[in-house]
Amino acid sequence: MRGAPRSELASGAVRALGCVAAFVLAGCGSGDRDGLVRVAGRVLFEGKPLPTGMVLFAPESNRGAGTARIDAGGRFATRLTPGNYVVVVRATNGADMMDKDGNFIQANSLVPVKYCDAGTSGLTLTVAPGMKSVELALEP
Repeated sequence: MRGAPRSELASGAVRALGCVAAFVLAGCGSGDRDGLVRVAGRVLFEGKPLPTGMVLFAPESNRGAGTARIDAGGRFATRLTPGNYVVVVRATNGADMMDKDGNFIQANSLVPVKYCDAGTSGLTLTVAPGMKSVELALEP
């Protein structure tokens, strides 16, 4: 009994690999199978990338708040539930500490204090599938 010709085996292997590749690639991209949308962008302060900090997204509804770390280039990325958010940006020159006498020393904010609170930041964002990159421009 002879097996299948080599060309048939090779053809079958190529088809199998094609199916596996299609399956794997179907899971790639911005996808929203879990209902979340990729939100990415930059934070600028006085026109320059903010080199550190966190972006906090407070939902107007009771659905999924989110956070994103700001990298050295001012970039951030996270995944959020579609909806409207108030945006807060926090960046300091270090961590809050206690001195040797037990006194609290608060780190200095690198951005105006108004951006550190959801009630005063004035920054809002509507998250929707397919959205483009976001630029958060902070002013003094």
